[in-house]
Amino acid sequence: MHRGSGTWCACLAGAFVAILSTGANAQLVQPSGGGGQLAAEPPIARLSQADRRLDAQPVGGQQTAADLAARVAALEKALQKAADKEAENKRKAAAKPSVTVGGRVFLDSVWFNDNAAAAAAAPAGYGSANLQDTVYFRTARLHAEGEMFDVYSYKIELDFADRELLSETARQQRTAFKDVYFQIRDLRLLNTVRVGHFREPFSLEELTSTLSITFMERSLPNALAPARNVGAMALNHNEQETLTWAFGGFRHMDTESVPLGSNDDGGYSFTARGTWLPWYDEASGGRGLVHLGLGYRYWDFDDLQPRFRSRPENGVGPTILDTGRIDAADFGNFLGPEVAIVFGPFSVQSEYVAGFLSQSGAEDAFVSGYYIYASYFLTGEHRPYRRSEGRFGRTKPLGNFLGIRSGDGDSRSGRGAWELAYRYSNLDLTDPGAGLGAGFAADHTFGVNWYLTPNARLMWNYVHTDVRQRFTPAGTPLPNVPLDAFLIRMQFDF
Repeated sequence: MHRGSGTWCACLAGAFVAILSTGANAQLVQPSGGGGQLAAEPPIARLSQADRRLDAQPVGGQQTAADLAARVAALEKALQKAADKEAENKRKAAAKPSVTVGGRVFLDSVWFNDNAAAAAAAPAGYGSANLQDTVYFRTARLHAEGEMFDVYSYKIELDFADRELLSETARQQRTAFKDVYFQIRDLRLLNTVRVGHFREPFSLEELTSTLSITFMERSLPNALAPARNVGAMALNHNEQETLTWAFGGFRHMDTESVPLGSNDDGGYSFTARGTWLPWYDEASGGRGLVHLGLGYRYWDFDDLQPRFRSRPENGVGPTILDTGRIDAADFGNFLGPEVAIVFGPFSVQSEYVAGFLSQSGAEDAFVSGYYIYASYFLTGEHRPYRRSEGRFGRTKPLGNFLGIRSGDGDSRSGRGAWELAYRYSNLDLTDPGAGLGAGFAADHTFGVNWYLTPNARLMWNYVHTDVRQRFTPAGTPLPNVPLDAFLIRMQFDF
């Protein structure tokens, strides 16, 4: 090959490699002079050309943004209108009292062990000395409750299965007032004020609903705790719900059939209670807690002549202790410390009640009693606690027994909740120096609870009772009384 030809080929190859090396960052253009040389256009020049092309586009994006802003404004207006309408409906609804109807039914069966010693020594009176086996409705209640104007609420509850002692050997069913009150919330300092017929703020066991108590009946020292009376009460709690307090003034009612106090016999009382939660496991929703509480009651007997009596933790059992009317009593001071511990499925609860009675013409009298009990859920539940009220609420099984059918037609069911419990309690109504000889009683109660749902349960209780230290008015000792009873309850509420 000719030397000149080889040089020309080498130059052409070099130019080709240079063109490839410019990549995507270079564009081959024809020079304006029309020569055969190639030149790369700088990237900045290409960006300027792109800007000129965008400037030449129509302003359709600005129109789209304006339409979107208009639609958003229309949507906000519609939402505000709906919110205003909902607020107006709520205001109108709040002005009208709401009504919720509910009730509860307890059906009990009781069997007594008619041993010879019990039949011979059992005191005559309510329940009779024969210790008759009984089937009866312990409770059959209906109630209506509701709210108005957001801060007002009310409740009216009647029991159609209450019992009244007509004489030492006769009793009958009656209708009785239970919770009948009106209250207002969110008051400054006091928070909530309640007026009507309701429980005085004293005793953890007394303030816990019968729907939620562990045993079929409350313990023996409950005879010293006030029940429902007519009065006014304020109740409140701190923001963290670790402290609660309540206090009020009441007039004592001897009957709940239709509460009526029409006499000059006095019977007024001031009652207060405070609770403290030094430990509450927030993470587990209260599966661990420590509850401490203290109740106080000043009761002006005047001419009312107080009377303390008790049955053996049995709704139809005989009256095993009875002081009769204490004629010399003027007034009394009552103290009630309380403690409860929940640790998962295990819990312990205890209370002590002491009564100091001032008497005219006789020594001051002292009466007292206490209980302690433990319970354990075999199925893993725990006792729920109402922090704002300082008391326990209803148990909710982890799985209901015979649950509902699912969407695919399968029956989804559980075993319910099973609980074992034991309680020891006593009551001492004997003070020989003060002229009291009603006696001393002690109960051992074993219980099994089966919670089918949060609103239904079956209960089994066995109660062994020892009664001793009883005296006649003349001071003659009476024989000890052993009593045994087996109880079953079917309970539901709605």
